[in-house]
Amino acid sequence: MRRCLLNTNYKARYANDAQGLSRTKGIKNNASYKVISNNCFIVADRDIDKGEEVFVSYSKEYWKCVRYNIKHNLQK
Repeated sequence: MRRCLLNTNYKARYANDAQGLSRTKGIKNNASYKVISNNCFIVADRDIDKGEEVFVSYSKEYWKCVRYNIKHNLQK
């Protein structure tokens, strides 16, 4: 059963992307986005242990833009 991370029993403050600029072997995204009535939620794809990091895809387009900005020295 998938659980919404905004549920008062299952809170998370941040979500990172395990498939970012650098990758760590064995670390994979463990959540995904779900849109319900114009609201976007991060939903766990499996049980996430207390203290475990939440990982969700930022999208290929996001990382393409980041790489472009780095290549052209546009980051702030």
